[in-house]
Amino acid sequence: MDRPPLKNTLILNLNVKHKLRGHLFQGRYKAIPVDGEDGTYFRTASDYIHLNPVRAGLVRADDVLLNYRWSSFPALSGIPRMRPEWLCAEWILDRGDYVSGRKIFRYSLEERAQEERRGGAVDKEMLKGMRRGWFFGSDEFRDVLLDRIRKSGGKEACVGRMHDEQEAERIIELGLGMWGLPRGDLQKMPKGKQEKIVIACLIRERTMMTNGWIAKQLHMGDPSRVCRYCSAGRENRVIQKLANTLLMSIGKA
Repeated sequence: MDRPPLKNTLILNLNVKHKLRGHLFQGRYKAIPVDGEDGTYFRTASDYIHLNPVRAGLVRADDVLLNYRWSSFPALSGIPRMRPEWLCAEWILDRGDYVSGRKIFRYSLEERAQEERRGGAVDKEMLKGMRRGWFFGSDEFRDVLLDRIRKSGGKEACVGRMHDEQEAERIIELGLGMWGLPRGDLQKMPKGKQEKIVIACLIRERTMMTNGWIAKQLHMGDPSRVCRYCSAGRENRVIQKLANTLLMSIGKA
């Protein structure tokens, strides 16, 4: 009898040891475009990644983040000549790649690591967009990406649109089902009905569907209304509470 390939044996041993299943690299890594024009989004994404070892319990409570070797944080905090050539610090060290700038970056991350251990919520609202959405940035950045996708017209854009349209339709059906609203009644409802705004907000966060598509499906009038409604919805506690409830329903479906 032929022996199984070595890679299959390694995967089997790994799964048995850690009580896992499936392929070693099953599923894709999450990869989303990040707004580089506004440094706030890029630094938030960078800090989130560098603090992940703390969230995952890979850094002991009595240890410092700087000692975690499987991260670019020690290299970014240290002497530039000791870094790999491909590691760019320009957008991360916003105070400059100087001794003082690196020190501020290091102390800031270590302090936030302590906050994470205490259960502190850091940049909670901004992180929602990164965890849920297909991009991380401003509305202007979103419009630029959509414009590029439309102009590309390639196979990847078509496949991505088909997937996103299915996801958008799913969000609509789950939302209407949760609130007991017939789809046929959408046209009779006010354009700014809060349930419509909640659904529109989640479609914008989780897919690449245009404001025009959303406005047409939810009968919200001119596409520009969708942007205004969603911008106001981010500041509305009732809308955000309903969005979180719907998001939990989406995750279970």
